[in-house]
Amino acid sequence: MRRFSLTGRADLTPVREARVIEIKATRRRLLAWASNAIGALIGASIAVPGLGYLLTPVLDRRSRSERVPIGKIADLTSRGVPTKKVFEYDEQDGYRVRRRKGFAWVVRGEDDDVIVFSAQCTHLGCNVAWNEAEQQFRCPCHGGRFDRQGNVVGGPPMRPLDRFDVEIAGGEMTIDVG
Repeated sequence: MRRFSLTGRADLTPVREARVIEIKATRRRLLAWASNAIGALIGASIAVPGLGYLLTPVLDRRSRSERVPIGKIADLTSRGVPTKKVFEYDEQDGYRVRRRKGFAWVVRGEDDDVIVFSAQCTHLGCNVAWNEAEQQFRCPCHGGRFDRQGNVVGGPPMRPLDRFDVEIAGGEMTIDVG
């Protein structure tokens, strides 16, 4: 048999014939192969659902936006004075969903704008309370103080109170707790 190189010349070196390896099929090899295949199927049938169970909360990237009502704007009679509003929301922790209660501070401005503050101090998460005498929000844990606009006045907090996104439709206020 002649082979040709890239130069076009004939290469007269003998070509080795491919060896045919004979595999002896025995009952023992068939049973070993079958038991390995069945073991792999059983392992996969256990591993795939287990991995799905463990990775679903990690890979779940859906937005958890939830709007909850906090009352009517007509209930806010005092302008500039924070009013405490209690609300309920769903908290999801992995697969568990629990109904929780929370509260927020609502401030109605002079031109009917509404600001809703989270009741948690931005230092370590303690609940802040409105102090009427000082006209400030005060954190009882470490002495954080905030003005009626949520800005830091004193204490260890480094940033202002968090604000909720508020929508007013038909006189009803809703906030996004997601």
